[in-house]
Amino acid sequence: MTWRKTTRFILFLAGMLTGGGAAYLFYHSYITPGAAYLAMTALFLWFATRHRPERESPERKPVIAGDAALNEMALLVADLAVASLKGVGRTVPPSTKEIEQIEGRTNAMLDHMGVPSTSRLELKEEFDRLKGRVRRNEGGMALIRSVRL
Repeated sequence: MTWRKTTRFILFLAGMLTGGGAAYLFYHSYITPGAAYLAMTALFLWFATRHRPERESPERKPVIAGDAALNEMALLVADLAVASLKGVGRTVPPSTKEIEQIEGRTNAMLDHMGVPSTSRLELKEEFDRLKGRVRRNEGGMALIRSVRL
């Protein structure tokens, strides 16, 4: 135990003991000593339960090693954005404009987070695959519409 915790524990015990003493004195009709014991109880318990926030020193701040955790989280968010475009649970396939908007936003976020470009290669390939699939679908739909005319 640290010195601070030990002091708080001792003050708490003193508060409990003086509280019991105050109850005993009030029970036997000793009002003035009982009031004094009650005041000491309040004082001991106040000091025991008082909490001061510790000052932050530079060596105690948590440090993320190389921002690896933040980079991984940013890549996870970007992967989720790509997965949302793949059509799982979508009734209408994404348009080329929607894909480009989300690609621009995710690239801006990854740039801001400082994710290296080597980690983004798979993400870029996924966006390219999505764009190619949308172009093929739009081309097929245009062909079907022209046949109907």
